[in-house]
Amino acid sequence: SSIFQRGWLESQVLITSGQFAVTTFGQVSFWLILLLMFYTVESLQRERSARLAPIYCATPTKTFAVLAGKSLANSLVAVVVLAATFLGGAIALLYQHKTPLQMTPFVLVWGLMLVPTFLLWTSFVSFVYSLTANRYASYAIALGVVVVTGLGVGFNKLTWALNWPLWGALQWSDISVFEIDRSALVLNRLAALTGAVVCLVLAVRFYPRVESDPQRIMHRLAPRPLFFSLLKALAVAAVPLILV
Repeated sequence: SSIFQRGWLESQVLITSGQFAVTTFGQVSFWLILLLMFYTVESLQRERSARLAPIYCATPTKTFAVLAGKSLANSLVAVVVLAATFLGGAIALLYQHKTPLQMTPFVLVWGLMLVPTFLLWTSFVSFVYSLTANRYASYAIALGVVVVTGLGVGFNKLTWALNWPLWGALQWSDISVFEIDRSALVLNRLAALTGAVVCLVLAVRFYPRVESDPQRIMHRLAPRPLFFSLLKALAVAAVPLILV
């Protein structure tokens, strides 16, 4: 579609690196969000499905290392998809042979704009799975978030603070780099990164490595422990809340 795209009076549209990166941004992010959701949930469910969870969870490995290792392995899938998409853009540019291939737009759009979305999303899915400890509940909640976000973007109901995947929010110009919306984009990406940290902390906190003890749960719900738990959660979430 990039090669055969037509403009005014059927004239050929010249592709630039920045234009290609922004044009493919929404599609790449949408499909990779769904793919990363599947890989994250299935990787967290793997030990239970293989009946190795009691042995696996009893190892001295830190919970953070477990979740971070799975997320790092899953992120390689996104790297492969982005590499294939970049190859398609490079072929289109070489085919037209009108504009040079530049790496800076890809680093800005796919690196600084897209990577925080993936970090936030994988951390959120990990948190949902840690909270529910159920594969299908995690899928339902995650897909519900994607659907609500898509409807919000489609009906133009999301502000810059709530558009966490930046769908339909990027406008590329080869003259300037996001000059008009730069402040909003910077705050949005900082909120996404700090939100990913919050979700990861909560995922580590609730990851089910041991069976629940009803008596300990009742102790945690006592006013004093509950107050300090909420205070710690608010302290961790303070930065993304301030940015939003």
